[in-house]
Amino acid sequence: MRKVSFKVSMNYDGEMNKVWEIVSDVQAAPKYWKGIRNLDVIKKDNVYEGEIRFAFPSSGKIKIVIYDYVEQWNFLSGAFTGVNTVSVLPNEVVSEWDIKLSPILSLFRARIESHFKLGTEHALSRILNAVKERQ
Repeated sequence: MRKVSFKVSMNYDGEMNKVWEIVSDVQAAPKYWKGIRNLDVIKKDNVYEGEIRFAFPSSGKIKIVIYDYVEQWNFLSGAFTGVNTVSVLPNEVVSEWDIKLSPILSLFRARIESHFKLGTEHALSRILNAVKERQ
């Protein structure tokens, strides 16, 4: 099985707009999502498109769409394809992953899922800590 799907959420106290301000700053994503080494994207309206380079030796094509309090990361090519949707709700930030691993990575599916889940927990925690630091 090559599919990996999971959801991570964290509660927060504070203003939804402050959390969204950080989540929606696409260029700052590598600061919070340590699995991203570099983003080289061009913005047109509410869409960013370009290249993503991961912390592990891989890169791919990315399309990031910004909606009201929802950021959708579409991984179009690379070691995995699929979507990570980050939603900012009143008092909760949620990341939902639905991706398909490359055949080689699928050999390590359980380990990769655990690693991505932990990385997501850390990213959401860093985002919420940044909100606290700005207050």
